[in-house]
Amino acid sequence: MSKNLTSIFDPTHRYQRFDAYSTARTCVMQFKAYDTVSGIEVQWHEIDITNLTSEQVTKLIAYSETLKNLRCESILSVLCYWIERDKKIFYFITESVSSSPIKEHLMFDNPTITERVIAKWCIPVLKALNVLHNLPNPIIHSRISLSSIYIKPSSGNIKIVAPLINTYYLYPTNNSLKLRLSTPPEALFGNTTTASDVWSFGISLLYLVTKNEPFSECKSPNELISKLTNNELPEALNQVKSPLLNDLIKQCLLPIEKRPNVLNLMSHPFFKQHFEVISDETSQDDTIQVLFTGKTTSSHNDQPPLDI
Repeated sequence: MSKNLTSIFDPTHRYQRFDAYSTARTCVMQFKAYDTVSGIEVQWHEIDITNLTSEQVTKLIAYSETLKNLRCESILSVLCYWIERDKKIFYFITESVSSSPIKEHLMFDNPTITERVIAKWCIPVLKALNVLHNLPNPIIHSRISLSSIYIKPSSGNIKIVAPLINTYYLYPTNNSLKLRLSTPPEALFGNTTTASDVWSFGISLLYLVTKNEPFSECKSPNELISKLTNNELPEALNQVKSPLLNDLIKQCLLPIEKRPNVLNLMSHPFFKQHFEVISDETSQDDTIQVLFTGKTTSSHNDQPPLDI
């Protein structure tokens, strides 16, 4: 596959796109690109907005502006965005992902992962979610999984992908639901909230600990839906022998009205067991700067998320 630079630039002529796409999904294409100012590789994203209303496009722009002005070392930064209305394409540039997702790390390296390492990997993810959930217009990441959490092997630093590519919010009038083993129960009823990210975090943590995909015992979509609607826990949880770790995961998988928020999770005894001062030992130099500040609350934010 060719990886030559093209004559395609962003409107400022700072970012130059490569010709070969790196990822292709429904409505979304991703390419590598080159930052002509800093001389580093970045990620170029293209979203098909043909089916979006003008109101949805306006919300998409507002959402992008919020993310562009947010600085958190544990989230891939959104560097710029623009629209070509004649082509019905929305573009945005993010930091490049030069490391591997944790899922790939597990599959190919099969490392021995201690509870302390698990705790150290989890805290940056929770810090990033806490920032998103406490913006004036809370942002639901909605894509937390071992495939969207990246680790730099040489330093152990953790980053999650920017939550901008979210077809659920891009097309909220679409009645179809792509059912996954990680789908939160409330998503079945179109009731996704910041608490849904807590569920996804719990499922990811269970996958990380057991190296088995949660709910893989379900042999059909109907069986999975039945388990979710009845608040049945995945069988993989029986493999988690650590009482504190088992309880942490169970807390994440509680019914939506009982689920703790991210800030409460960071105070769970599992993390306190490994880090007396979480903000110091797990910092990974991740000073957070948010240009839109919001109050941290003790419950899930009741403000509606900025849906697109």
